Amino acid sequence: RKLSRAAEQSPSSIIITDTTGRIEYVNPKFTRLSGFTLDEVVGLNPRFSKSGKTTTGEYVDLWKTINAGGEWHGEFHNRKKNGDLYWGAASISPIKDQQGKITHFISSMEDITERKLIEEKLLKSLMEKETLMREINHRAKNNMQVISSLIKMQMRDANEPRFTKLMLDLGNRIAAMNFVYDQILLSKDLNHINTSRYVFSLIRNIQTSYGENNGRIKL
Repeated sequence: RKLSRAAEQSPSSIIITDTTGRIEYVNPKFTRLSGFTLDEVVGLNPRFSKSGKTTTGEYVDLWKTINAGGEWHGEFHNRKKNGDLYWGAASISPIKDQQGKITHFISSMEDITERKLIEEKLLKSLMEKETLMREINHRAKNNMQVISSLIKMQMRDANEPRFTKLMLDLGNRIAAMNFVYDQILLSKDLNHINTSRYVFSLIRNIQTSYGENNGRIKL
């Protein structure tokens, strides 16, 4: 009686099936969540409400796990009686008799639809922000290249060695910043850059700009 009351009042959707997957019992939470009554689903396989999001491979893995006596954990994207879709985080395990033979399967599922919607909104927001950040980095890189080109033009017209050296130093510093944007744009993750690639590119550029490619400096 206690166990029956616990199932009836459970905040999780509970389904009990026979070994072939035919439904024998659903609790009130399942009825409230899906819109289907006990009489409407008895004898059906729980897959009657599938939306098509769960792959055949996942169902194969599910049955392989529970038939072997294990407990399966996963998510379902199901369809309600009115056609609405919902997400559920499920735990399915076998019920055994005193001899250890599997007689039934029991599924306990929590409605995670709201959590999934929040996750989708966050993911969309993050993707939009990443696109924006890549565009900003791309424009910053282009601006750096324009500044670098202007400095090179000034160096061509300069006859003063000290001024030329100052322009060269300035150009190298801008190039160092520009290499950072290069690495960001090449990276799949905007939070990280390949430091090794960045340092090697930077030093090679410095060697080239100072005409030190004759082997006197080893990298």
